[in-house]
Amino acid sequence: MNEQQNDRALQAHAHYTLAPIWPDDRKALEQAKRALVLYRGLDQPIREADALNAVGWFAARLGDHDTAREHWLYRQQGRDQEAEQVRRQLDGLSEDHPGSTY
Repeated sequence: MNEQQNDRALQAHAHYTLAPIWPDDRKALEQAKRALVLYRGLDQPIREADALNAVGWFAARLGDHDTAREHWLYRQQGRDQEAEQVRRQLDGLSEDHPGSTY
């Protein structure tokens, strides 16, 4: 990985890491989307899948379940454990579990 790619990887990781700590889900979604764009440009499919999950999670928290479903692709990658975690998260999207995080 050259220096420019390393910088983009660090930027992507920073956006991905910041997403869940934002108190505003809209800003968190923006961070997750930025991470996704950067990971896609770096050809890092595992990190990309993680960012897709984050985008889906924050979209779901904002009530945009269609966008959430489009971004949750773990099962398609054969990552069944992560897919099951997402299913449990969807089940927990209720007023009974307002503090759930991805």
